[in-house]
Amino acid sequence: MTPPTLPDDLPPEDAPPLDKTYARYLDLYEHAPVGYLTLDRAERIIEINLTGASLLGIERRTLLQTPFAPFIANAYRPRWRQHIRAVLEHEGRHDCELALHRLDKTDTHVRLDSLRVAPPSDRPDPAPMVRITLTDITHSKRTEAQLQLLSAALDASANAVVITDRTGLIEWANPAFLTMTGYGIDEVFGHNPRDLVKSGRHEERFFQDLWQTIVAGKVWRGEIVNRRKDGSLYHEQQTITPVRDECGTIHHYIAIKQDVTERVEAERDLQVYRDNLEHIVAARTAELTASENRFRGIVEQSFVGIFILQDNYLRFANRRLAEILGYADPDEFVDKTPVVELIAPEDRERIARKIELRLNQTELHIHHDFVGLRANGSRVELEVHGRRIDHEGRPAIIGVVMDTTARKAAERAHEALLTEAERLARAKGEFLANMSHEIRTPLNAVLGLAQLGQRESAGRGAFATFSRILDAGELLLGVINDILDYSKIEAGKLTLEHSPVDIDKLVQRAVAMNAERARAKGLEFRLEKAADLPPGCLGDALRMTQILVNLLSNAVKFTESGNVTLSALRERDVLIFRVSDTGIGIGEEQIERLFDAFEQADNSTTRRFGGTGLGLAISKRLAELMGGTIGVVSQPNLGSLFEVRLPLIEAVPPKQA
Repeated sequence: MTPPTLPDDLPPEDAPPLDKTYARYLDLYEHAPVGYLTLDRAERIIEINLTGASLLGIERRTLLQTPFAPFIANAYRPRWRQHIRAVLEHEGRHDCELALHRLDKTDTHVRLDSLRVAPPSDRPDPAPMVRITLTDITHSKRTEAQLQLLSAALDASANAVVITDRTGLIEWANPAFLTMTGYGIDEVFGHNPRDLVKSGRHEERFFQDLWQTIVAGKVWRGEIVNRRKDGSLYHEQQTITPVRDECGTIHHYIAIKQDVTERVEAERDLQVYRDNLEHIVAARTAELTASENRFRGIVEQSFVGIFILQDNYLRFANRRLAEILGYADPDEFVDKTPVVELIAPEDRERIARKIELRLNQTELHIHHDFVGLRANGSRVELEVHGRRIDHEGRPAIIGVVMDTTARKAAERAHEALLTEAERLARAKGEFLANMSHEIRTPLNAVLGLAQLGQRESAGRGAFATFSRILDAGELLLGVINDILDYSKIEAGKLTLEHSPVDIDKLVQRAVAMNAERARAKGLEFRLEKAADLPPGCLGDALRMTQILVNLLSNAVKFTESGNVTLSALRERDVLIFRVSDTGIGIGEEQIERLFDAFEQADNSTTRRFGGTGLGLAISKRLAELMGGTIGVVSQPNLGSLFEVRLPLIEAVPPKQA
């Protein structure tokens, strides 16, 4: 029920006493320092005083029968629901803090004290109502936030801060104080700082003067030597300020402390230094003079030119630079000749741009080759290294200059020799290829005649002679073929096919070409093929066979007993061939050069088993030309395992195409 509004004029003096009393109480209600409002069960405002309406920022007449919840800021509405539920359904009385969103879009922080009450007897709705007292706490909230901010600032301060009561007992200390003294927070509360950190370095009169100063309400500033919890001493710059209440009575003291141990020790060291200043200055002057003389001697006797460049002029140059440029003395061009005039015309723009970038710190280091001009106009090839410095307060470049004319000439001569050597190597390869071809043609004729003679002399004494001629000729043909292949590879003239290959035929052919020799030596010859091996792939069947035959031939050659195994398998997109044996094996040192041309494991191997040492070198180069690799694992007397890995591109074999 809304109370009657206060009339503009108070009741006249002759009004009944009851009317006067009611008017005074009504005035107190309307203008109380807190807002009063009553909500019905539906949380509608059914009465509110002027202070409450002012807190909501709306005239009172527009508030009656208006829901109260929309005036609560969105973030606080869940809290409001908990609060009103506690009042109506549980406790009957509850308080909380929240923010009201006023009509002018500003927020006011209030404290709500709510009480569940029974409705007046004349109210037809018997549901309970809620009477709320609104206290404006906006200012206290701001003050609280400022205090929290100030507390956080003090906690983060690098300086130690201590607050004591009027008797000097610690009530608060920030982390910096605990770090400075080594005490824990519980060890300092309720104690006098003097009792915790007194070092014994000060007389009692010192502390009496300090206490008299702050008790008199004055600020005390000074330095104190204190002792940490671990017994170590430190120097402290301290300011103690009395804090007064509104009546002027001191109720607390605030001490701000700074550890100045390093500064004090530095000042002490500085004083020691000052005490010997004249001696030090004299000694240092002598050292500087000697150092300058040494530096000048080094600079002047250096085998490289040294310079300082600033504003497009050389501000300093040593004698070596003058010699390089063909001048008798640096004074002939230092501060006189623009630096671009010392550079050949074709290099001037490039070098000038680099100098500008370096002076602007866009480029960290100068390292350039260019052609310079001597005093007589002749050309000299130069190499310059430099970096940016401040010279007499302005940017400059200090650097060194080397005369590279002789070195560049030697490099050009070396390049010419290298080119000639490459030409001769190609010529040698071509010669070997041609010679191998020329030798192979008549050799094939000899082998043909030997085969004919062998057939016609069967059962006669000449048969053995023709057989030896045939064996020796085939051996020589193999050597010539190796030389021819290696020469083609070295000359870059070996071409590979890229056509379908029948993998099964490939391995069978390689086995067939070595099986007879293995059986003749009593060796077991094994062939292993993985189940997931594809029937065909893209590659050069001739060269793949050549690699396998070479590896199998070596395995048979160097195995006296046991077995030789050829394995074919795949790993995803890689085709793998492995040739293993139980032969003589290879030492670690020999493996390092095993794939070099004309190399075998050692000289005794060559004498015992023969061969040119080209087979593995050719196999390795062929594997690499196919995009693959070849490797070996071996130990002396334990056999060897050679592995060839080639890119696998599946294809239909020729017979199935």
